[in-house]
Amino acid sequence: MAQGSTPQAVTRFKQRLTWGLGLAALLIVGAGLYPLFAPLGPPKAGEHYTDLGAPERPPRGPVTVVEFFSYGCVHCKNFDPQIERWTEGLPEDVRFKRAPVAFSASWGLLAKAYHAAERLGILEANHQRLFSALHDAGLALNTEDAVVQFFDGHGTDGRSFRRALRDPAVEEALAEDGALARRYGIRAVPTLVVDGRYRIDDPSLSRQQILQVADALIAQALETRTP
Repeated sequence: MAQGSTPQAVTRFKQRLTWGLGLAALLIVGAGLYPLFAPLGPPKAGEHYTDLGAPERPPRGPVTVVEFFSYGCVHCKNFDPQIERWTEGLPEDVRFKRAPVAFSASWGLLAKAYHAAERLGILEANHQRLFSALHDAGLALNTEDAVVQFFDGHGTDGRSFRRALRDPAVEEALAEDGALARRYGIRAVPTLVVDGRYRIDDPSLSRQQILQVADALIAQALETRTP
């Protein structure tokens, strides 16, 4: 199991967070966009995020951030480039993962496609491509045949992808995501959950502000790992 963050690691992350927020404020004021992207200060439970309660056992290992999303969600598509850049600056002891939701039959199929592509090792190459196909090109990927055709020739062949879609392991992963979404009370996407304890769900937050809140909650969670 991975070791917890050292006090020095937590301090470095806090310094990065403070410096980043200060720089963002200067740039935003200069651009005249302060009301939309202004740093929020310390996030407040019940306002900027929901405290899901302390775990039964003291947290160990890395802090996990889960993004609940769907390829069928245009807000998730628009958020994704910022999420990608943000993950590059996460502390060493923070892990980021995505959990596709299945709020409808069509979204359920896209969630299966996510896990099938992941199992075949072709997810990274097709992640943005899938978002673009749905929201830029307007493809209707709402049948198994359409999804198989979409992936055919892009890191795999149609027969292999169809087999992966029907793999019991993909169904199990989908069920696990659904159980996690129910446990955390996910009702809309994109939604971030930090450390299994904090759900960032203030609808008034901009995408940049969501990540500001996430940074603050990550720093808070990392402190629980220090001796």
